[in-house]
Amino acid sequence: MPRTVYLNGAFLDDADPAARLHIEDRVHLFGDGVYEVVRYYAGRPFRMQPHVDRLARSLDGICLAGVDAQALASISDALVARNGLSDAKCYWQVTRGVPGGGRSHLIPAADRAPEPTVLMFTDPLPPLERDAPLKQTTAIIVEDT
Repeated sequence: MPRTVYLNGAFLDDADPAARLHIEDRVHLFGDGVYEVVRYYAGRPFRMQPHVDRLARSLDGICLAGVDAQALASISDALVARNGLSDAKCYWQVTRGVPGGGRSHLIPAADRAPEPTVLMFTDPLPPLERDAPLKQTTAIIVEDT
């Protein structure tokens, strides 16, 4: 079943050839990007602002400018609605984009930085089972130095 995705300012059918990332996008070559996943329950996002804030911090952390993290919240809501979903996840990915001049390990200087790539897509998820027993597990926590 086709779904609508969001790529660089456009809502596209995922089967549309335009709904693809460029082969030289830095995310393919170097993993140069950040992502968030927002859970929707009954058509409403769960704790949207912390996702927006974390994405903004992540973008700042890798010095990736040119994306308004707050604006992605309304795009995410629109994408979930366009796909007719109620219980879903919406995946956001922002990459450094496709620099000119071929593959280089160096992050492009700010005055030569390419347009970031912004991709979003959704997947349906089962609704929350309010009466389901909580699953329990154990974990070993080790400080990451």
